[in-house]
Amino acid sequence: MTRKDQSSRTRTKAGDAAAASRALVKIDVQVPWVTESQRHEAVQVAAYYLAERRGFQPGHELEDWINAEARLDATFGTGQRDTEVQH
Repeated sequence: MTRKDQSSRTRTKAGDAAAASRALVKIDVQVPWVTESQRHEAVQVAAYYLAERRGFQPGHELEDWINAEARLDATFGTGQRDTEVQH
């Protein structure tokens, strides 16, 4: 084998390794960090404190609930995360 053949073979192996490292695939993994019941209770408590902060004025219950869900999801995540796997 000539020196040129050895050099070409080394470059091919390095190129294959680089291509393999770029072949990462993102997948979504659903991980139940808390049960649905626990999440519901946490949202309920957070919505209560939001309502308390504005003096329990009626007519804002749904708004409080949605804001509580959004705040909890922003703080603790939704239970989804991206995981990279070698493909």
